[in-house]
Amino acid sequence: DDWDQSIQAVTWSLDGQSLFLELGEEARNVIYHLFDLFTNESLTRLVSTGTSHEINIHPINSQMFVFTHQSFVEPVNIYLYSSDGSMRSLTDHNKALLAKVKISPTAETFSFSGARGDKVWGWHMPPSSGTGKRAPLAFLIHGGPQSSWYDAWSYRWNLQTYSSQGYAVIAINFHGSDSYGQNFTDSIIGEYGSLPFEDLQLGLIYALNKFPYIDPNRAVALGASYGGYMVYWIAGHPEMSRRFKTLIAHNGVFDT
Repeated sequence: DDWDQSIQAVTWSLDGQSLFLELGEEARNVIYHLFDLFTNESLTRLVSTGTSHEINIHPINSQMFVFTHQSFVEPVNIYLYSSDGSMRSLTDHNKALLAKVKISPTAETFSFSGARGDKVWGWHMPPSSGTGKRAPLAFLIHGGPQSSWYDAWSYRWNLQTYSSQGYAVIAINFHGSDSYGQNFTDSIIGEYGSLPFEDLQLGLIYALNKFPYIDPNRAVALGASYGGYMVYWIAGHPEMSRRFKTLIAHNGVFDT
């Protein structure tokens, strides 16, 4: 009853005695197994990295199934989860294509004290060329706002498109983002122009201090939908807008 997470998908085991659960957890779509339907004590997390979906493709038994898996550094592939806890990729359709482009091999999370003193999380992806020299910054702002920058290979706002061009990428999951508990998601109600804006300010300052290879004089802020709205909001606040050389709004609302 006190589990503050939203289940996104449920799949029955083949014997009908247990459940596989997909849910967002700190910007990753993870998979749990509920062995006993009447107690949370039997809840076990099976897959905790990246973003996983569609376990109903082929559940083989109570601890073996086929599912799709992706991350910031890997497009969608089909994986096999085995009862020993291992994951094995069954497909690698994009290997030849990825060999032709430069991508960053890593993305990392970081946290800082945001609005109201709450812990707020963000992502950092270094340029595909590495951190050996100063790099411009792509400061990405997600839409929703009840959404998140998930550890996933997006076909829309893919962090790798900026990293491959030599940009460092910072993406903040501000107040209102999902996968950090319902209270955190609901905190944006009535606060659309305040808490997220403060989180973005504090997150930018924190990131520039934590990743000193980023050039603060070559930063661009980009956002779509609510992210576009927030770009307009930033444009109207010189204490924040002066930090960026360029502001880019994609289908943002500017008159509510």
